Amino acid sequence: MPPKKRSVNSFLFKTISHPIGFLVVAIGFDQLAKQAVVRWFPQLVRLNPGAGFSFDIPLMFSVLVSVGILLYLIAQPKRGWWLVLLVAGGLSNALDRIVWSAVVDFIHYPFDIVGNVADVYIFFGLVGFVQQALRKNQN
Repeated sequence: MPPKKRSVNSFLFKTISHPIGFLVVAIGFDQLAKQAVVRWFPQLVRLNPGAGFSFDIPLMFSVLVSVGILLYLIAQPKRGWWLVLLVAGGLSNALDRIVWSAVVDFIHYPFDIVGNVADVYIFFGLVGFVQQALRKNQN
């Protein structure tokens, strides 16, 4: 009997269902979105020389925190998808700061707030963190 052929869908599902695979896909999606906006909609782009919410967080600090969480994820892959979202957002914005010397923001919110896909990852990662902390406090 010939071996079963693996479909592309099966490969993609297995890739994104693993935390590290999801991390790579999430960072890639954010970077592609930024490249597309810079190229085709430059009027939407605002370069943010700071980090989250324009706070001046040193690049090395954000990279070290992200790598630390990533190492924890490798050791404990079932700990929570919220961690993957935090790492993806942090590393993707850190990559911007290395490549562009600023974070590329293009999603315009009310009150003159501008963000990007990585910021959305960070937001939902923090929501997951708070939910997990509240659940632990209830037990």
